[in-house]
Amino acid sequence: MTHEELVEKLKSSDRCKANFLTSIGDFFEGGNFRDECSFLRYIQSESKGKDVDMGLVISTIFYGYEYQPSYSQYDTGVTPEEQTSSADHFESLSRIITDKNSSDFINKENVKKIIKYSISSKTEFYYTWIIEEKKDDQGKVTKLVGKCERKESTKEEFNISKWEVFMRFGETAANKFDEATLKVKSFTSSSEECRSNVTDAELLEKVNAALTDENKANGVTAELDSTSIEAARKDLDVVDETYSSPFYQFADIETKTLDVFNNFGSITFDYANGFAYRHFPAFEKAINNPSINISYDSIFTPKEVERAIQEIENRKSDLNDVLFLEDKGVPEVYTPTDPGEVGIITGAHCGNYLTAKLSEIKVRLTDCNGRYLDTVPFDDYIIGVANGEVSHRSDDYVLSEMLAALSYALKRHNNYTKGDIITMRSGTCDQVYCNPKKGCTNINDVVPGCSACHSYTIGGSRGYYPSIYPIYQALYEKASQYLVVSNGTPHNCHYVSTVQNRWNEKANRGMPFTQIIAEEYASEGAQVVKCSDLEGPENEELPEEPETKIGHEATADYPEVSPDKGPFYGFAYKNESNGVNITIIPEWKTANLTTIKPKCSVSEFANMSFTVHAKAVKNYEKAFEGICTLLTTGVTLSDGSTCKFTMDDLKDGTAFIERKNAGGSFDLHPYGLSQDWNYSKTYTISGKTYKPYNTRELSDYLDFVNAIGGKEENCQNVNYILYLKAYKDAGFKWGGNYGRNGNSGSFDGKLFELVYTEG
Repeated sequence: MTHEELVEKLKSSDRCKANFLTSIGDFFEGGNFRDECSFLRYIQSESKGKDVDMGLVISTIFYGYEYQPSYSQYDTGVTPEEQTSSADHFESLSRIITDKNSSDFINKENVKKIIKYSISSKTEFYYTWIIEEKKDDQGKVTKLVGKCERKESTKEEFNISKWEVFMRFGETAANKFDEATLKVKSFTSSSEECRSNVTDAELLEKVNAALTDENKANGVTAELDSTSIEAARKDLDVVDETYSSPFYQFADIETKTLDVFNNFGSITFDYANGFAYRHFPAFEKAINNPSINISYDSIFTPKEVERAIQEIENRKSDLNDVLFLEDKGVPEVYTPTDPGEVGIITGAHCGNYLTAKLSEIKVRLTDCNGRYLDTVPFDDYIIGVANGEVSHRSDDYVLSEMLAALSYALKRHNNYTKGDIITMRSGTCDQVYCNPKKGCTNINDVVPGCSACHSYTIGGSRGYYPSIYPIYQALYEKASQYLVVSNGTPHNCHYVSTVQNRWNEKANRGMPFTQIIAEEYASEGAQVVKCSDLEGPENEELPEEPETKIGHEATADYPEVSPDKGPFYGFAYKNESNGVNITIIPEWKTANLTTIKPKCSVSEFANMSFTVHAKAVKNYEKAFEGICTLLTTGVTLSDGSTCKFTMDDLKDGTAFIERKNAGGSFDLHPYGLSQDWNYSKTYTISGKTYKPYNTRELSDYLDFVNAIGGKEENCQNVNYILYLKAYKDAGFKWGGNYGRNGNSGSFDGKLFELVYTEG
């Protein structure tokens, strides 16, 4: 029976309506079906009140029976004698149902399983962090208790991915798929306080912070509900966002090689366990009679199952259409076209979208909290992202990832405007970087403002595949000939795992990566551009125009001129009576200085303002990000200890100062290129007073280091931690000559200066 004949049968038959006699007959027919009407009525009965795609159920039965594997002779097909014959006339559905050869396949038990495993039926839960007031009998608050409150709801929803896992790998795998996806969803939906990477000490600190002055005066205490917190940690114990990814593996039908799958706990991903192989008639024939030519083949059987799955999914929409039913989880079907028809813009000069050549761009890598990891070439970065975020199932799949990742990285943080040094974070906050030559390691880390973010550091067993590096190099060369653009800039090609799965499906159907990406982002107004080059601005060979220097020449009122500091030109000024203070010509200050405020959730810090050089704003902003981290989540030192500062650790913070040094020389303060912190900070240790940052003697500072235990990297050494975790990666040196040379007896521990190139 052809598909069209089946559709006609389903449309025209009104004999399938239930009445008293047919209901009695359905009751006494047992586990099999009498005819096509009892079959359809059973599906309707089992689907009542459930989120079922009836077209998928019918398509699974009909095309599962009709589909004939040809893997015994992969290139030439099979002989008619090897096939299981399906009926070929108008009453074929009835004949299939009543055929003695099909009774073991088309029965009520199997129909019920197909329905069951196309639905995710589960109790969804998540944990919310709350601080609860406990009161005595008189209604007086006695304590604040921090706890993780569990909330849940039961849902049933159609899930074609679960059905695919069931068809491929069987019931056990499908059940585990439900558990794994639920666990990841629960993890990402829960408050970060309820996860195992937040310590009791940190939670108790949050409860203490909620105590008001009135609470404290009334003796209210802070406590934790350990039972609820431990229950949450146990339920939310999840490795990372790839926890459920093994279930999305499937055989590549375009190859003749063995597909290797990663197992998941006790689950072995083997098509021999799947419903399709164990119950579709032709496969079942091989099970029952292994001596025939179509016995299970570890290479080709999985690919034939995949072909059957594709056939079922491709046909179910038509069945739903003629039955006037909702079509759920519609798969995208691709018919390969001439590459010239995909609408790619060719011959564009992509350098117009960038401020540096791709070959010259370097990526400064940090983790999600801004801690410096490494600086790598742009091609190495994109290769590492592709390795970290997708597996090499097909070239066009990896190329799709590379093209999207390339455009995303250039758009992220407006990197395309920043020349040859851009910044990206390795983790789910930006992109996962995992160089095949080095591997990577996931770290669960609290990231301010991002409850589901975590970082990937360099080095580790994850993604360590050195042999794949040259393959990815060749793919990068191809992907980097293109760019995704919108509104005159690189496009923000955001993507998640479900989007990547869609790319993989299209790649498996033969779609070139350029069309995959063009279709993905077309609705956002983006286009894929095939570039004549990616060599940076068109006018890059032209000499740069000299910078106009404003306020740089002496005048009658401002007769002196300070020296140039590398790329930062000097200013006209006049001396004041004390010989140190100066007044700078206003035109220079207007042209070169600006006032900025930190971006931070700590209001006392965010409300501070600093006058700095306009060309150094990004450096200061980067340093302030590090300071904000020190104030909010803290940082980890090399010995594993954690530092977290309060605003008491940040005093003064002067940047721009209108003065010169006592000897007449100039440091960087009047240029807006340096900053002082904590110059009046005093420590008393074992009865001795130390002022480690307001000294010109290195020996005084080293005496203080010895007094705090001999380790410079110590939370008490506030300015060194500021340098190490905030200013160093922002391009500043610390300590004056000590910070620059490391061998001078002179030391200015309050001073952070921007590093610049002399001359």
